[in-house]
Amino acid sequence: MLAGAGIEVVKIPPRSPRSNAYAERFVLTARTEVTDRMLIFGQRHLRTLLAQYEAHYNGRRPIAAASSTRPGPITLSPTSPESGSNAGPSSAASSANTREPHRGPGQHRWPSFGTPQAVIEHATRCIRILGVTLHPTGEWTTQQARNLLMDLGGQADRMKFMIRDRGSNFTAAFDAVLADAGIRTVLCNVRTPRMNAITERWIGGCRRELLDRTLVWNQHHLRRILRDYESHHNQHRPHRSLHGAAPLKPLPEPVDLDQHRVRRQTPVGGLINEYRLVA
Repeated sequence: MLAGAGIEVVKIPPRSPRSNAYAERFVLTARTEVTDRMLIFGQRHLRTLLAQYEAHYNGRRPIAAASSTRPGPITLSPTSPESGSNAGPSSAASSANTREPHRGPGQHRWPSFGTPQAVIEHATRCIRILGVTLHPTGEWTTQQARNLLMDLGGQADRMKFMIRDRGSNFTAAFDAVLADAGIRTVLCNVRTPRMNAITERWIGGCRRELLDRTLVWNQHHLRRILRDYESHHNQHRPHRSLHGAAPLKPLPEPVDLDQHRVRRQTPVGGLINEYRLVA
């Protein structure tokens, strides 16, 4: 059909993406800016998004190579971008700020609905999401520390250290609140995420399992899905350091599976699977 229209077909050698660099560049850009940040509801929704992105790309998007008006060959690529989602955490401490991932110049930024702050207990791996705010100021962060100590009550004596990063929202007042409760603050070195590896691991898991796969509508929606994920992490998620137990739920006694059935539940909008024994 193409030959009948006077179009010559050029086949690309195997494993040579540079032979079709223009199409590969577009596929990567469409993934980064659209499909990896959207929750696709169906093929019709996908067609609508791609049609809108096509109009944006052809009519409004500046392209460096467009300064040349010389006509060139048309490249056709059968590769299609896959769908994904948006939002997310980035770096923090055992007091963790879950921020939107950094994007380079020229890349579209998804609107942020807030910065969650979380604390994880190293011994039990129990996570506490303290709050979500659009503006994590020093006063707000200090108040979250007071709220944490109130929630812990008599268990605050078990906490000896608070590992945190050097973010500007962690002020001297934050450290003073913890010092009054006998908790020593330990600062992470610059660009040393392994000093706070447990928190960084949770942030990465929260991104991959929840925020990168969810289209967050507003701050209330963000709080709700984080609350559901916190419950899943503490009540159902097995941890290798706890020998397969959850932070707030011990391992069950062995049972005869011939006398029980396994029932699956899908919290957090179906993104996560949980399994229970039913007699």
